[in-house]
Amino acid sequence: MRVAYCTVDGALYGQIHIVNANGKGDHRLTHLSTGACFPEWSPDGREIAIAIMNGVTSKLAIVDESGKVLRELGDGNRPHWSPDGKQIVYVLPLPRMRVGSSIWTMNADGSGVKELLEDKSDVVQADWLPNGSGILFTSARDGSAAVYTMDLEGKNVRKLGGDPMMRWYHPAMSPDGKSLIVDAVMLAQDPTRRLQVVEIDAETHRAKILALGNHFGVFWGQAEEPKAQKDAGSGH
Repeated sequence: MRVAYCTVDGALYGQIHIVNANGKGDHRLTHLSTGACFPEWSPDGREIAIAIMNGVTSKLAIVDESGKVLRELGDGNRPHWSPDGKQIVYVLPLPRMRVGSSIWTMNADGSGVKELLEDKSDVVQADWLPNGSGILFTSARDGSAAVYTMDLEGKNVRKLGGDPMMRWYHPAMSPDGKSLIVDAVMLAQDPTRRLQVVEIDAETHRAKILALGNHFGVFWGQAEEPKAQKDAGSGH
């Protein structure tokens, strides 16, 4: 397994690196004068979608494993591949000094650009539903941050859940659609604004704090007890 990640140079985005899962073989992938971030591997692992940063704006591009830019896709940020690798969902800030973002999709070759939705809140992030049938996104359109879904035409927007005491970011849905994982920050009780990894039951909307931290990765499988604990419990 390999991990693509971006570095940060002060307050600016740096470059994208790749490292093996064992922590070895770390090497710089991109050499872009304005920096790059938000890498995501294509489902087949052959290409990486990135955002080329330029101050407050960014452009989407596809690079190969050597860092060569295969194609530039136009303005956008935070790209996510569809489960079949044929499309990309991304966000753009609203123009003319308006607060908020719009959510867009395009084909992986840059064609078929389509705006799905405009949102005036400042917490808009989008990803795909597990089966690719629609989009999962965060929004504070009702005054507090929550998670919503919509179809691929930007219609049938449905609120899955929210919490007036939290802001939710970076949504991910389980393959069976029963659970959401989000980055969350408490607004009132915690003056340090610590980010937490929170699980939300998609049916009851109950939230459960899993850990302090952010930018999680999820393996949707059966949890196992760590080996050290197993050994201790068995007396070996």
